[in-house]
Amino acid sequence: MKIEGVVSESDFLRSQYLHIRPHPAFSVAGVILCLLAVLLLIISFSWLLFACLMYLTLHFFVLIPWRVKKVYREYSAIQEPTSISFSDEGLEFSSENGKSLFPWSDIRKIKKNNSLILIYPNRINFHLIPSHFFNSKDEFDDFSTLIDSKYQTTK
Repeated sequence: MKIEGVVSESDFLRSQYLHIRPHPAFSVAGVILCLLAVLLLIISFSWLLFACLMYLTLHFFVLIPWRVKKVYREYSAIQEPTSISFSDEGLEFSSENGKSLFPWSDIRKIKKNNSLILIYPNRINFHLIPSHFFNSKDEFDDFSTLIDSKYQTTK
């Protein structure tokens, strides 16, 4: 099977949010801490707490998108058409700049949502595969299942 497409700026931004998404237990703890901070702010106003909450809000909703969009515009290789082939050996990525084979055994971690799959060869770097590279949602779901099975066999 072979898929093709171009990673868009919004794909790139969503991939960064998916990349920094914590484990569900930490997400719940983070939401509880934020709610407690807001409650504390309402009960007893503190400029320091207000400044911290404002910084976190600005960082997450302004600075991260601004930086990611800037990096996307500087990173010309990600803006080129890319094709990805699946075989028994692994994933083959190809573009105008060249080809690379990513063996199934090199998968260290996977993160995904309903529109993206991130496949990690290490803790930091990932291969981004958006759902719009596929002809249908079913193909994307089938690929997601394939990636899960290959990841399970390499653990």
